[in-house]
Amino acid sequence: MVKNPVLISAFVLAFLFYSGIVRIENRHPFRTLAVRREITKIEGTVSSNPVKTMMFASSYKTVFCAEKVFTSSGIFGATGEVEVYFPAKLVESYYPGKLYSSVSSGAKGLFVENGAGFLLEVESIFKDGKQVFLVKNGKSLEWHGNEFQKKIVRFRALC
Repeated sequence: MVKNPVLISAFVLAFLFYSGIVRIENRHPFRTLAVRREITKIEGTVSSNPVKTMMFASSYKTVFCAEKVFTSSGIFGATGEVEVYFPAKLVESYYPGKLYSSVSSGAKGLFVENGAGFLLEVESIFKDGKQVFLVKNGKSLEWHGNEFQKKIVRFRALC
């Protein structure tokens, strides 16, 4: 007889989700009326801290909450989350000479952390059947939240 069915069911579910047998539905799918291949800029907020990856030579992957997208035919509203890849040089310029950084001091970049707002120039790429964006350049906007929250989030990111 099973002594702890909750523990066993937790292991079974963990196995199913992490093995990829059962897929978890995206709760915040990216939606816009713009033609996705024609998107050249995205405005929104970073919703996860960047993670170093070897995709696109060397880059940092993050989840980005889109609010607006720009194409050659106009500006469109957008909702949901997309994967965004920042080139390592843009991200690492804020910590030159550190463990993973190959950038010297004085380089210009973006402070990519959870809660930061950006207007990004991007290239739309389809990877593994889904759309991702590779950042070419960007402009920092305000941090997400009220004035007190902005100060706390920025301080946390700096630490």
